[in-house]
Order: sequence, then structure tokens, then C-alpha cells
Amino acid sequence: MKTVRIRKDLVDFLDGNIKYNWQDKGIFDREASPATTTELLEFYNLVSRHGTSSHQIGNILSKDKNIIKVGLVRKAGLTSGAYEICEWASVTWVLDNLPDRGSNEIVYESTIGKLQSCIIPVESLERVRRLQDESLDELLV
Repeated sequence: MKTVRIRKDLVDFLDGNIKYNWQDKGIFDREASPATTTELLEFYNLVSRHGTSSHQIGNILSKDKNIIKVGLVRKAGLTSGAYEICEWASVTWVLDNLPDRGSNEIVYESTIGKLQSCIIPVESLERVRRLQDESLDELLV
């Protein structure tokens, strides 16, 4: 049951649906956009009473059908040098910003006003396109 709550809260955060009680804990309005694993872990540990571990967040993000890995972000560490962190987005954000059929790159403006680019893995893009085609079929029926 706990992972269901975590999944829902992560998707809400990625979609920019900030709940009223999260504002009391320091999470304010945000546009729907991708976030790194670290940002999602910090967010969830702020808004929940007991929090979660980085391993559980990683498992949830990689297995949830409503969340897609959109790329890697390079971070610099003081002692360990540079390392990469996964960046995640909700399926609805990807569908709204989906590139044309010949490309798998999405260009968007980040929350700090910087242009960002993410290349969606081919298998994730195929899954999103199938979801998009299924939703179009439902509208036509």
C-alpha cells in the first residue's frame, strides 16, 4: 500500500499538481517538468512523515508505467568527481511535449529558465506512442 501512495505523490509532483498540505512543508507551485531521482527523493522525504530510501524510490521510478526515464544529468561531487543521475518525467508531460515521429529529443525550458534537452530512450518512446495511439482510438470510438 505504501508504494501506491509514493507512486501517486511522485506522479502528482512531476505533473505539477501540488497539494495544499505540501505547501506547509515547503513545496510550492511548480510547472510539470522532469526531475532527477535526487529531487524526487528530497521531495518525498519532505512531504511524508516517514519518508523512503533511495533504493525504494529507484525501484518505484523504474517500474511505474506512469513515469518515464527521459535522460541522465551529470552532477559534480566534491569527493567522488562527476556522476550521472537519472531524470524522470510523467507520461502526460511526455505526451504533451512529444516530438514528431522522426525524433526522440524533447527541448523544454527548465524551472530556472534554462533550455534543457532530453533524449528519450527508444523503448520508452515506443511505449508512450502506443499509449498515445490507444487514447486516440478511444476518442474515435
